[in-house]
Amino acid sequence: MHPDDVTDAVHELRAFLEVHHHQIYSKDSLFSEFDQYWQEWNPAQDALKLAADMVNDEEFPEALRDIAEKYGWPARRLNPAANYLCERDVVDPLNALGSAPFSSACIMKTVATRRFVKSRS
Repeated sequence: MHPDDVTDAVHELRAFLEVHHHQIYSKDSLFSEFDQYWQEWNPAQDALKLAADMVNDEEFPEALRDIAEKYGWPARRLNPAANYLCERDVVDPLNALGSAPFSSACIMKTVATRRFVKSRS
């Protein structure tokens, strides 16, 4: 691949990337946006399921580790769904050291969570 092609690709994807000292890093939004094309799941659909379960089940866990276990999803699938909601201010994330491989330790529902689910019903 020609270096100009790489430069053009980075420019086209700039909303989903961070460039530091000639290193390119993906933002969480890259996976929330493009996994529907790369994976067998759709983060937008997964996010709606996640938000609906948060709203409708008082016992629904907040910790991403517990949510992944409940759904049987790997972090690679849950993170884009949770990030989809975080990017839209639908949930409040709790970020903490040691939450890897999850992008946040917890996500908490808000009034916006209910409104998100209601608007898509």
